[in-house]
Amino acid sequence: YLDLDLAQLEDKPTIIIDSSSEEEMLYHIQWQRSNRLSLMFLRMTTTNNIKISIPQTESMKEYFMFLNDAIHDHEI
Repeated sequence: YLDLDLAQLEDKPTIIIDSSSEEEMLYHIQWQRSNRLSLMFLRMTTTNNIKISIPQTESMKEYFMFLNDAIHDHEI
C-alpha cells in the first residue's frame, strides 16, 4: 500500500527535529515518498507541449496547480 495520495490530501509536514516522535518521523518519510512518486508520475504523463510551460517545483500540489493552469491556457 503506497499512500500515493498522501501528498495530495495533506500539507507538507513540519520539519523533523531531534525531539520528533517516531510516528512523526515515519509520517514525514511517507509524505516525502508520496510527494516524490506523485510528482514523478505527473511529470511522466504530462505532454511535452504542456510540460514546457510548467515551472520546476518539488511539490506535487504546486505542480498540479501549474498543470491545471497550463491545460486551461492550451484549451481552444
